[in-house]
Amino acid sequence: MLSSSPALVLLVSGLLVACGALPPGEPSPGARAGAGGEDAGSSPGPGSASSDASTSEGLVDGGASASGGDLATGASTIPGPAYRTAQGKLFDPCGVEVVLRGVNKMAVYADRAGDSFPEIAKTGANTVRFMWLSEVAGAEAVQTLQRAVDSHLIPIWELHDATGDFSKMPQVKAFWTAAATITVLKQFEAHLIVNLANEAGQAVSNSTMISTYVDIISALRGAGLRMPFMIDAAGYGRNVEQLLAVAPALLSADPLHNLMFSWHVYDPGADQVARIDGAIASAQAQMIPFLVGEFGNVSPGACGNAVPYQHLIAQAQAKGIGYLPWSWDNFNGDCDSGSGSPFNLVGDGIHLSTLLPGWATEVLISDAASIEKTAKRSFWQLNPDAGRCGP
Repeated sequence: MLSSSPALVLLVSGLLVACGALPPGEPSPGARAGAGGEDAGSSPGPGSASSDASTSEGLVDGGASASGGDLATGASTIPGPAYRTAQGKLFDPCGVEVVLRGVNKMAVYADRAGDSFPEIAKTGANTVRFMWLSEVAGAEAVQTLQRAVDSHLIPIWELHDATGDFSKMPQVKAFWTAAATITVLKQFEAHLIVNLANEAGQAVSNSTMISTYVDIISALRGAGLRMPFMIDAAGYGRNVEQLLAVAPALLSADPLHNLMFSWHVYDPGADQVARIDGAIASAQAQMIPFLVGEFGNVSPGACGNAVPYQHLIAQAQAKGIGYLPWSWDNFNGDCDSGSGSPFNLVGDGIHLSTLLPGWATEVLISDAASIEKTAKRSFWQLNPDAGRCGP
């Protein structure tokens, strides 16, 4: 998002199972076929600012149960090196499925120390996606990442530089591949998801999108990094049709097939209910690891037009799809009519006690599909220093 705020080689499946990177009985995700299709631009977002618990082969549903809570034990006894994706799902290093439920936070501007993270955790959230800029050293994010881990949240570290501007992707690559950043990434590898570029580009061809991301992924895998890399849709995060078209080729090109694909839902209109249902169905049919990385209750730039967020979170819950509303801040500028932006979730930018009424309270606390009622954390999250998968 543009801010309105200030400012490749398939690994042997047996080896992966042995090191805990695949859950027992789970096949390697393998290569997937490429896809075609074209693209469309869009306007920026703000800040750019199954319903039953189940187990299978030792896996525990990470967030699709009727009520929230913590998962007591993992599926393996020896943890793997990082979170990873398989069969369209996300698993922790112990093989426990995790469905992401959390919020976005513009930490680079106002909360690099992560003082809001313990407050976010009070909602039961299991993740926080936090904004970063390449002008701020990667080493500065150590405190942010550690605070997230200490708060039992999966940190999703996202870089905002190329929001709406694909020409800045070399800048994105330079940041992530810098020796100092690689050091930080390796330090938190077992706990971290890396969102390579927030909403990169507007109208970007499929071939350009694929080749650019393959180049960055290859460089990072070549540096030995094994955590999941998250890729946002182009068109300011909104072009989900293109995202799902290029995802199979990107998954095939990643030697670890360890990618996630993120849609930012800000488009309004009656047709968006069918679009949400269709995108989730398409992702799951292709076994693409998919989530809604951002959404709001209205559309930036068309503030009087509602986004069907209640349907979105209900479907996400029913289908086991992650979601993260935008944002746990108090200085969003989009759609601010004088009494604050609807994209602000909390009044002081930090404390749960200042959670705002309306859609913020619904999505975080009160709705049947809210974060508080559906999010789950695994033993790995709750015991980040244990070095094991169970008591």
